[in-house]
Amino acid sequence: MLRWWDGGRWTQATHPPLGPAPAYGQGGPPPGFGPPPAKSRKNGLPWVIGGAGLTVIVVVAAVVVFVLRGGDQSEAASPSSAAAAPSVAPSAEPSTDGAAPAPAPAARSAVIGRITDPKLGISYARLGAPWTLASGSWLRPDYFSAGQVSIVQAPFEQYESFNATSLSGALRPDESVGYADPRNLPVPGRRVAQRILREHFNLTSRRTTISSGPYRVAGRPGWLERYRLDFPDAKARDWKFSADTVAILVLDLGDRRLGLLWISVPDTFPNQGDIDQVLASVRIS
Repeated sequence: MLRWWDGGRWTQATHPPLGPAPAYGQGGPPPGFGPPPAKSRKNGLPWVIGGAGLTVIVVVAAVVVFVLRGGDQSEAASPSSAAAAPSVAPSAEPSTDGAAPAPAPAARSAVIGRITDPKLGISYARLGAPWTLASGSWLRPDYFSAGQVSIVQAPFEQYESFNATSLSGALRPDESVGYADPRNLPVPGRRVAQRILREHFNLTSRRTTISSGPYRVAGRPGWLERYRLDFPDAKARDWKFSADTVAILVLDLGDRRLGLLWISVPDTFPNQGDIDQVLASVRIS
């Protein structure tokens, strides 16, 4: 004999069993009974207690545990989820477009005028302190005809001084021999670079090419060689620098005339942006 709970009370009627009741999800209510009555506000609580008492007990237990632990939700975080949260220092945050922060531009000396090389017919930025106008042994035939220098160390080894430079002049005959067309600029460009490195950097060094290629000034073709020289003996010999960046520009000035501009800045020089500043300032008169 069977009795059934109709949601509010046990039924008075009895029925003989008609076979096993279907498993959950495999059929409707047992035969002879309609669907459970709709839940109202009045009988909703007994229905919940009668049908899901275990759920209520679990919820109450969870609340008790939460209160006893003081409500500290941070303790419930799993170690794996906490470790997965990235920690980024504010200074390392990317920009809003997702790109890495741009490096700060290199410091540059103040521009206080222009240096004009009348022999070549070019001009370029004249820089303020610590630069001074070149004079004396710097300016002579087959050497340089205009420019500026800044002493980095004096005296230096067997030399009078070691300097940052920004100097211009004509090419020597053996450097421009055979030149006929701007397409041949790499040849005199590399000859001049070899001479500058041999005469002014006769030191043990490791040379790294930064760039080597065409470079135009006011529409005129040129060739630019750029190197970094590292001096392994610098620390042992107490030099005030350990490397030098060298840029050598050879320009076609028209009528098969060639001129050069040599700029170099040691690594301890305060204004590392001066090479780019001078190169960008070159004008042909």
